[in-house]
Amino acid sequence: MKQFLSIISLFLISFSSQAQDLNNLLFEKTKDKDFQSFVYVLGKVESNNKDNIIGDNLMAVGRYQIWESCFLDAQEFSLKNGDCFQLRNLTHNFCFNQSVSYRVLVAYCARYELKALKDNNFESLARLWNSGPNWRKKKEKTNHYWYKIKLELHNQIKENT
Repeated sequence: MKQFLSIISLFLISFSSQAQDLNNLLFEKTKDKDFQSFVYVLGKVESNNKDNIIGDNLMAVGRYQIWESCFLDAQEFSLKNGDCFQLRNLTHNFCFNQSVSYRVLVAYCARYELKALKDNNFESLARLWNSGPNWRKKKEKTNHYWYKIKLELHNQIKENT
């Protein structure tokens, strides 16, 4: 019994530590100017940074054109990590809200491309956002999207210098 409780304690410590790490990452990314430029560009490409947009045959909503499956993936990941992205009790329609859609974006990227998110690997993040977690199996289908993001990032850098 003592060994069982020790194992449970280690699991809970590990669980809360991971949730805290993800919460810290979310906070850090709000201050990361390069990541914020990427997020701005992603919103520009997806919706011209408008929150009230519905696209993809009524399947995608908000600034980042979030599908319900993407929202549910991000929500599930958040709930498994102590709801560190504060998505509990929300529905897909909340993605019209910029703050919620931003948290969904970061949670989704953390779930499927954590290293890319930490490293600001915008190519991997853009391809993930465009095509989902299996994007590497169909990389060529994301080339045009990545090109648009890369071009806008370049333009963004030029505007800021």
